[in-house]
Amino acid sequence: MELPLVAADPYLNQLMMKMCDETMAVRSTNISPFRTIVENTNAPLLPHAEATTRTVAKRLGLSERTFARRLATEGLSFGEILDQQRRDLALRYLGEDLQASQIAWLLGFHQPSSFSHACRRWIGKSPSEFRRARETSPALELTK
Repeated sequence: MELPLVAADPYLNQLMMKMCDETMAVRSTNISPFRTIVENTNAPLLPHAEATTRTVAKRLGLSERTFARRLATEGLSFGEILDQQRRDLALRYLGEDLQASQIAWLLGFHQPSSFSHACRRWIGKSPSEFRRARETSPALELTK
């Protein structure tokens, strides 16, 4: 237990822990426990683009069908949870000094352009437009 992990990335771990702590601090209490479990399972999978229904269901010890049914009973879908989680993290990362390509990787996008398209869908602006708007209007909310 005292041996260091060869593949450990302390910077990524520190960044992810900070983001998770901040997210947990602002989350409302009406979020279902199962959704929280799914999001917590997703978080370490995002940078490796492995956050898929199959992977998450397997990690939770469920079949894909049972996983989908369990989400459906709570009025959720895996795609919605993943999209909202990526959006929330993207808004936080955009407030930091990270390049768009780094944010794209952290969120599991294969190309920075995919992240840019998602950003336009989420907030109506590209990452660079969002940052410029924040520079001119620091009161611009990150939780739009």
